[in-house]
Amino acid sequence: MQPPRTAYPATETALRATLGDAPLDRASFERRLAPCTLPHCRGTCCSEGVRLNGEEATVLRHLVCGEAEHLRSLGVEDPEGAIVREGRGWRTALRPEPFHGRVPDYPAHLGDTACTLLLEDSRCALQVLAEARGLHPWHYKPLACWLHPISLSAEGIRLHDETSDPYREDGYAGFTSQTHCGRTDPCGQPAREVLRTELEFLGEILGRDLPGETRGEAVPDGGGGT
Repeated sequence: MQPPRTAYPATETALRATLGDAPLDRASFERRLAPCTLPHCRGTCCSEGVRLNGEEATVLRHLVCGEAEHLRSLGVEDPEGAIVREGRGWRTALRPEPFHGRVPDYPAHLGDTACTLLLEDSRCALQVLAEARGLHPWHYKPLACWLHPISLSAEGIRLHDETSDPYREDGYAGFTSQTHCGRTDPCGQPAREVLRTELEFLGEILGRDLPGETRGEAVPDGGGGT
């Protein structure tokens, strides 16, 4: 059994079971993106917080309590209240954040809120904490956070665009394809290069060469690229 890469071993095991040989939409990773630039976007991908699975919620509830003093020193005002109930599930709490006044090209349909773990300098408190403890920067970050804007589903691994955004509804332009790191940029680079670090880390969890697959150089046993 391979050692866990993150604080969420059960989540990693579930990913390997469901995506170990799932198809990868190679063509979707040819879409051009701009590299993440936190000083410009100020962490707008954190504007709606993140929904958590059961393991993530349990780990983070204990973490924010045990590391409350350190998190306060980073600028998190209420660490113990950072993980909240949402229906029968859990999510990260939100706080007011005037993105529309600070980010000139912030989408009009997104709100002026941010995950409570987003620091004033636009870094993630969980990432800063992990680095301070000598761990991988994404050790504590929920899967959906470090993976964004890559999407995982029963259909496989892909990068949604503005027309296929899974959060797009009547009157709502979507989320995954609307953040600065997820929107199409004609002057950018192919997503397979921009998101290489994310693909490599996900590939380590799945036991796959995902960067190679996006280039058509590798195909998982029993699976295939599209």
